[in-house]
Amino acid sequence: MRRRHLNLVLVAVTLLGAIAQGLPPDDAAAQTIRRIEDQWLHAKTAQEAGRFLAPDFIGINTRGIIENRVQRLARFRPAPQPPATLVHFEHLRVSFLDPAVAIATGKVVGTAGDGSRVYIVAFSDMFCLRQGRWLAVHAQETLAYPAAP
Repeated sequence: MRRRHLNLVLVAVTLLGAIAQGLPPDDAAAQTIRRIEDQWLHAKTAQEAGRFLAPDFIGINTRGIIENRVQRLARFRPAPQPPATLVHFEHLRVSFLDPAVAIATGKVVGTAGDGSRVYIVAFSDMFCLRQGRWLAVHAQETLAYPAAP
């Protein structure tokens, strides 16, 4: 399991290096990815969230556990999770490796009713254009605040 995790990290590092080369973004596709990210974040049911995940989806959650699509959807809970009352993106960026592969990166910030930050999750999501639809094939989440115990 640790070796598989290491392999996924190596793939992610390689892909992020390719992004740094600066392939030109497609504005319409980038807007579509941003819209999907927003709909995914605000999904109310696992079925609704599942619309954005490819059948071969693999993700790493904030606890470092690797999950497939079925496992990710089985633990679905709509955002925000208490004690947060609102969630929003910060620094949401979409980059393209080629016209059919995009990576979205950013932070999801959960805030309390008084506006104070309850949690921050840094993420990267990889999307592939399949049969005319953008689907998430990989996601990685890291709890950035509060620090994991």
